Formats: sequence, structure tokens, C-alpha cells
Amino acid sequence: MKNHLLVAGTGRAGTSLLVRYLDALGLETHITKADGQTVLFEDANAGLEDLILHDGENLPYVVKSPWLYQFADEVLENKSIKLDGVIIPIRNLVEAASSRTILELQNLHRTQEWMADESKTWDAWGSVPGGTVFSLNPLDQARLLAVGFHQLLDKLTNAGVPIYLLAFPRFTRDPEYLFSVLRGCLPASVNFDQVKLVSESIVEPEKVRVGSEMVSQSSVSVPAQSADEYPSLEQLDNIALRREIRRLRRLEVAARQDLAQAHSAKQTLQGELDNLQTALVEKERNALEAQSAMISRLAATVAVLEDSLSSIQSSTSWSITRPLRKAATLVKKLGR
Repeated sequence: MKNHLLVAGTGRAGTSLLVRYLDALGLETHITKADGQTVLFEDANAGLEDLILHDGENLPYVVKSPWLYQFADEVLENKSIKLDGVIIPIRNLVEAASSRTILELQNLHRTQEWMADESKTWDAWGSVPGGTVFSLNPLDQARLLAVGFHQLLDKLTNAGVPIYLLAFPRFTRDPEYLFSVLRGCLPASVNFDQVKLVSESIVEPEKVRVGSEMVSQSSVSVPAQSADEYPSLEQLDNIALRREIRRLRRLEVAARQDLAQAHSAKQTLQGELDNLQTALVEKERNALEAQSAMISRLAATVAVLEDSLSSIQSSTSWSITRPLRKAATLVKKLGR
């Protein structure tokens, strides 16, 4: 039997952040097992999930799955799994449902460019040819999340599994609250100072954004909506479009930086090439100068030798010994 601590719930409530928390506090998580090869989707702040019924020996102690309500019965009946507890972050249902709808709409605009030419964004979608058509209405999404959330709590409570309910986004800005709720499932050596330090190092407040985005959208709509009123699809679509624009701007900035770096690298390489060409020209010039100097020296030597030969041939001794040279030549011919 292997013990596990699960992270579940509706999702879009800081579950990935919780995995990072627990990993930083010394528990074995998806991050520990992946050894740096984690899958985290930056645009959605999502990922770090495991399949508790299928990953076998590769499972870490902490297992995150927002789909737990779908197979909670199988987990509870599995004799090789013992649950030390389940951490369930709770977020305002309107925000949780809206967050999922916004991400779906953003992906829709990213992958279906023709949607920009429609008079309004579609309120239903399907990704499989001939498959299920699903609603993009946040109220429909909320119904699914709420039913799954209730089923999960009902099954865990009946099985006597310890449940740690954690308010989101409160736990992102209140480390004392986070420590007080999770103390029972943290290592005994972990203290509040450590939790506070981890919180300060990994929490990015700007990523807790749906609530403020919805307030911004409702401020330009009439009438203003309450915290429990579901936004219109048009409002969520505007948020999705704004996010996509910001994403494209980030990509543009990154592309410009890459281009600037490439241009700088090109200039560096061009400078090195110019230096090599200059060195090559200098080397060739020096070689030519050396050859020219050698030729000049050889020519001077030849001129000196020719002068010497001329001097010898015009000397009195050369004239006197001419008969002897002829006789020597004759003797050689006779000898042959």
C-alpha cells in the first residue's frame, strides 16, 4: 500500500501553485519526479498533473488531478492506495467557471482565425468531427463544476478521508492562513517562517486575474453585475481577446529581442570575418613582399656573379691561359 496526498477540486483555483508550494516545502511532487521536465502551461497557469490509477510506481506522494470526482470510487476501492488526505482549494464558482470559458475562447480565437470575421463569437463549440457539441456559456460550465465538486466531497466524506478546504485566492496572500489549514498534512519540520518564505518566492499576484478582469468588463456594461452574477459570453470573449493580444505582444517583444540578439551576433560575426579578411590580406601582402625581397636579393647576387665573371674573362690571366684551356679540351676529346 502506498500513501498519497491528493490535490483536487474544480481546478482554476491555484492547484498548480499548491503543487509548487508543497514541492518547495519538501514533499515529493510531480516536479520532483519530473526532474525539471515538468509540463506547465504558462498562459493558463495549469499543469503538473498525474494519473493516480495509471502511473503506478512513477507516482509521487502528492498527486494533483482536477478530474478526481470522475474516478474517486475506483481510487477509494483500490487496496494499493491509502489517502493521507485531499486538499481542495475553493474558488468563487462564477470565477472558476469564467476562467475555464475564457481559456476556451482564447484558444478558439488562436486556432480559428475565421472567427474574427463573425458578427459575434459562437456560444457553443466542438473539437471532434461528429462529436459532442459543448456550451461555452459560463453558467453551463459552473453546473458541471458544481456537480463534480459535490460528488467529490460526498464520496470523500463517506470514506472518512481527511479533507483540507482552502480558500482561493486568500491562501496566495495569507501564508498564515495557508499554514493553519495545511499544518496537518505538512512535514512536522515545516514551520510558518518556511511557508511565508516559499509564498513570497513563488506567488505572482498578477496571475490571479479573472476577478479583476471581470470587474473591469462589468464597469463598462449596464447594469453592473454582482460577484455572484454570471458574466455574459461577450464580456468573457472581450477578456479572452485582451489576453490573446497581450500574449501576442509578449511574443512580439520576445521576437524583437531575439532579432536584436541575432543582429548583434551577425555584427560580431561580420567583425570577425572582416578581421580574418584583413589578416589574410596582410599575410598575403607580407608573403609577396618577402618573395619580392628574395627575388631582389637573388637578382643582386646574379648581377655580382655576372660582374665577377666578366671581370675574370676580361683579365690578362684569362687571356694568357686560353691556349692551355684549348689544349685541355683537346685532350678530353682525344680521351673520349
